Amino acid sequence: MEMEKNPLMEAARKGDVEFLLRSTESDPTLLEVVVIHGQETPLHVASMYEHLSFVKELLNLREDLGRELNKDGLTPLHIAASMGHVEIVKELLDKLSGEICLIKGKERKIPLHYAAMRGKVCVLDALVSANPESLEVVTARGETVLHLAVRFCQFDGFVALLECLKEFDKLCVLNKQDHGGNTVLHLAVQKRQFEVVDLLLGSRGSSNNTLPRDFIEVNSLNSNGFTPLDVLLKLGGEPDDPEIHQLLLQAGAVRSIDHNTRQPPSEEPLMTHKQWLDYFKHKKDKITKSAVSY
Repeated sequence: MEMEKNPLMEAARKGDVEFLLRSTESDPTLLEVVVIHGQETPLHVASMYEHLSFVKELLNLREDLGRELNKDGLTPLHIAASMGHVEIVKELLDKLSGEICLIKGKERKIPLHYAAMRGKVCVLDALVSANPESLEVVTARGETVLHLAVRFCQFDGFVALLECLKEFDKLCVLNKQDHGGNTVLHLAVQKRQFEVVDLLLGSRGSSNNTLPRDFIEVNSLNSNGFTPLDVLLKLGGEPDDPEIHQLLLQAGAVRSIDHNTRQPPSEEPLMTHKQWLDYFKHKKDKITKSAVSY
C-alpha cells in the first residue's frame, strides 16, 4: 500500500490528528481494513515521523496496532527505537507494557537491538527498564546487543549497555558467543576498537569503573579455533595495534597454539611436587636403614 495513494497514511506522515478522528468517526472499521490490506500501518508511519499526538490517538483507537509487523519485519517500537524517538518509545511502552520489547522482527531482532545498532543511548535505558530480559535476547546470528554495538561502532551505546548489565545483574552476557563462536572481545579486537577492549579488560583500574580484569574470558575459542590474541596477530605476524596487544597480554591472553598447554597459576602443582619429594625422601630413608641392618 503506497502512502501517497492512501489519505490516512498521508495524514500519519503529516501528523494530522483531525483527519484521523474524522475518518475513523465516519468509518469505524477503517483501521481494521488498513491492518488487513496494508503492509504498513499508520502507527508505523507516525512513529517514524515522531508525531506523538497522532500516535496517542491511534493507540486510543486501536491499541493492538503497536504489535503489528510491517513488510520489513518491524513494529512501531522497532522504528521509534531505531530513530531515537524516546517520547514515542515511552508512549508505546506505557500503552502496551514491556512485553512488546520482546517482539522479534527480521532476523529475530528486538527493538533494543536496533537502538544498539544506531547508538540511540536515550532510548536504551527506557527499553531495558521496561523489560530487563531484553538484554539477554540474541539475534538469528546469535548476536547480543553488545555484539551489535561493537559491530556498528557505537561506543557510547556500548558503555550505556554495560551499565545496564551491571544494574540488572546480567554481566554473563559479556562472555556469550555468536554463531561464529565470537565473543564481544573477539569482535572488538577484530575491529581494533581500543576503547572497548580497554573497558572490557579493566586495565585502567577503578578510575574508569571498569570490570574486574579476570571477569572476561580472554582465551575463549571461536568456531575457527582462534582466541582474541589470534585474531589480533592474524597469521602469527606482528600486531598492527601494539596497545591492544599489550592489553591482551596483561590480561593473560594466549594464542590458540598455546591454549591447551598453558596452565593457570595454582598452588596445587607446588603442593603435589612437595608431596612427591617427601615420598621419595621417605623411601630413601627406609632403604638406607634396611641396608644398614644387613
